[in-house]
Amino acid sequence: MRPSKKESIIPVTIALVLGGIAALLIAGCNSDLPVASTLERTRVLGARVEIAADPGRADVSPGEPASVSWIISGPSAPSTLDWAFVLCTTGGADCADAPQPIAAGSGAPVTVAFTTPDAATLGTNLRPLMLGAVCADGTLGFDPNTVLGTCTGAGASGTTVRFIVPVTPAGETPNHHPVFTNDVIEIGGAAWDPATATAAAAGDACDAGSGLPVVTATPAGQDAIKQEIRIVSDGDDRETFTPAGKPEQLEDLQISNFTTAGKFESSYAAIFATDTRPDADVTVKWEPPAGATVAGTGEVVVFHFVVRDLRGGLDVTSRALCTVTP
Repeated sequence: MRPSKKESIIPVTIALVLGGIAALLIAGCNSDLPVASTLERTRVLGARVEIAADPGRADVSPGEPASVSWIISGPSAPSTLDWAFVLCTTGGADCADAPQPIAAGSGAPVTVAFTTPDAATLGTNLRPLMLGAVCADGTLGFDPNTVLGTCTGAGASGTTVRFIVPVTPAGETPNHHPVFTNDVIEIGGAAWDPATATAAAAGDACDAGSGLPVVTATPAGQDAIKQEIRIVSDGDDRETFTPAGKPEQLEDLQISNFTTAGKFESSYAAIFATDTRPDADVTVKWEPPAGATVAGTGEVVVFHFVVRDLRGGLDVTSRALCTVTP
């Protein structure tokens, strides 16, 4: 990714964006994260708490330094990426106090450091709330009429984000992120090597000799032959916990499916708490793109699988294949 060339205007722009986000927070805000599985533009796919002192923990403690890593992807790497974030506390909706600017910058990764408010500030019902704007291939700005961050320019792609940072309840065991990167994923019944995700970039030219799984694109006038993708969740993905007033149970897992070409039959898959198999699995179906849309004789398609434990834990793993023309 090349450096941004907007050095002279970014300080002013960021100040306006942060001020706009602050106004928006006071008025109330919802995330506009898209749920569609096909990555037609660069966008935010999720947010993950990172704690240097305790890697893998998904909850913060009052007064603790931490960061939030924003998972961003699209059909290709953006030429520029600008972002700005603020932090406040919330009881579940609007800000309970004045939001404070905490980070602004350019480029990837988008990792936003912050210090968790102390126990006296959080009390029993407040949580840190991080909001921001992410702009790819455009100019990050601020619309004073809507008090929203803007992302303008030909081919620009912007996302506004809202993330309530999970805090470990007093006296309870912290939650940990699922460990999804070591799970087995199969396509067409064959193991799908995670190394494929770094072998080439989405849209790169490829063929049967590329070392990637090969899938034929859909010929004109024919129905697509959907590919079955099997995802196996192992024992380090789910923890047991005790919900208020309920018996101990396993976590549910929600898996969000993303692809740079073709489309998934469903954007989500789920492994429920009642499925107690040590290697619980789900199968999703992916429809290859039409042959007419494939560049040259073949191009790389990249997949991202984002898993959430629905308690704030998140992990992501990626794969790639080669789609060839009929």
